Amino acid sequence: MTRQKLVFGSILVSAFILGPARSAAAPAAMSRPEQSGELKDILIEGVSRLSIKGDKPAYAPQLNPLPDVQNYLAQQINTAASAPKLLVNLPNYLPSRLTSDIVLSPWHGQLTRQPVLDIIIKHPKDITVASWRLVITDDQGKIFQTIRGKGRFPDRLTWNGKSSNGDMVKVGLPYAYSYFVLDRAEVPTYLPGKTILIKGLVNEYMTRSEITLDTKSLFDGGIKFSPAGLAALRETQDILRKTPKRAIKIDIYGPEPELAQKQADIIRRHLLNSLHMQEDRIAAKGSPLDRDRYARADIQSR
Repeated sequence: MTRQKLVFGSILVSAFILGPARSAAAPAAMSRPEQSGELKDILIEGVSRLSIKGDKPAYAPQLNPLPDVQNYLAQQINTAASAPKLLVNLPNYLPSRLTSDIVLSPWHGQLTRQPVLDIIIKHPKDITVASWRLVITDDQGKIFQTIRGKGRFPDRLTWNGKSSNGDMVKVGLPYAYSYFVLDRAEVPTYLPGKTILIKGLVNEYMTRSEITLDTKSLFDGGIKFSPAGLAALRETQDILRKTPKRAIKIDIYGPEPELAQKQADIIRRHLLNSLHMQEDRIAAKGSPLDRDRYARADIQSR
């Protein structure tokens, strides 16, 4: 009895010892189950389907744009460079805004201011000048003014437009000047000059301004302004605008007093509209010619 118990006990111990070892080895021998959506290793190999081959053309032109560009530039330059004789007939490219009565005109070329004559003299070569004279004659050939000097000519010679008696030149009438030179041997030499024709004259003083216009160039023979007359009036209103508080008086002297009055009224209306002045600020009057038969339009601001 005792022996059987011992044998049974040893079997139990052996079973107890071997049991845990077998149960510990079982999980190691089991494989991991696969899960849904799990990707395996994938190998992607690409094959090129595009192939490019370069073929050189049989004719490869050498492009040179320089001749065409030069021809184009030469054409443009020749078109802009007109002949000198055509400059008078070129159109006015300035915008029309410059003729507005609100702004001052950017150029002045119709009215003459003192000095009336401004000459740059070129000295004659191989001639020693002892004395000289500048003689200015009027439209009738009479001497109007003489300017004298000794020695060489001055580099620049000016004339204020007055005669030896203090009379001012008249607008619309031609004047001419010439030189008379004496050398050391008192041999005279005559040098012709040029003709002076003034269509508008401006005299500005401390408290007044006087503008004299040639009525023959101001109107077209009647009561309509000529293109040169409109340009002269535009420059006149630029001068009058500098003293807006002064009153303006217009006097026109002509062979026909009725026509002179109409011309004076037209100038008055033009200045009223351009200067935006009141009616009583500008007066106009047409008068017959004086004894000197000098036709003109006098505009004064006082």
